[in-house]
Amino acid sequence: LEESAVWVYKHADAYRRLAISPSKGVLMHGPPGTGKTLLAKAVATESAANFLPVRSADLIKGHVGESEKAVARIFQIARRCSPCVIFLDELETLFGKRETSGDVGKKLITQFLIEIDHLDTLQHTVLVLGATNHPESIDASLLRPGRLDRMVYVGTPNCGERLEILKVLQRKTPCANQVDLSIIANKTDNYTGADLKAVFRKAGLLTLKRRTHNTDSPLEVTQEDLESALSHVGPSRN
Repeated sequence: LEESAVWVYKHADAYRRLAISPSKGVLMHGPPGTGKTLLAKAVATESAANFLPVRSADLIKGHVGESEKAVARIFQIARRCSPCVIFLDELETLFGKRETSGDVGKKLITQFLIEIDHLDTLQHTVLVLGATNHPESIDASLLRPGRLDRMVYVGTPNCGERLEILKVLQRKTPCANQVDLSIIANKTDNYTGADLKAVFRKAGLLTLKRRTHNTDSPLEVTQEDLESALSHVGPSRN
């Protein structure tokens, strides 16, 4: 992801000097809750590029021709505020396979292909980042060379990555000194970042519940709260 999406911004002059054509698009795929949206924002931040998130409602319009105009407008804005990352979440809802798409869907695909094919990445540093939980549902024309031709799998975090996520969550939550996040990290196989956030939320509620029964109880999450939360919040995928 760094090579495909960050280098083009950090080393734009080198790309031009070496006449290297940067990738126009990258597709991130993987199970829900693994942080694809956060990764897209991180790419823009790391690259000092503008971040342009696009929702389905921004493109799917009721009047004839309005959806195509909306797609063209997104690329126009991106070129004007280059360097820019266009982020399309849940890509399969916008650009599903042609054979299962209605007239609006087919026109959206056609207009998107026109825009990305005419995108001059050496002149305008614009990258399209797509995210999906179902890459097999996306129309194959979008994944051909020169379009969203780089695919990056974003899976569930390993134990070390879970520990780092837990440390970030801990910064926002008052915790008792004896809390050992490595124990929680070892007990949370297959948990996504969203699942771990839900664990901390549940632990906070357990802390609050204890405080309502005993006003002398410290308002801080304990190891017992976190481990009890695991019995309420399981992994969203097996």
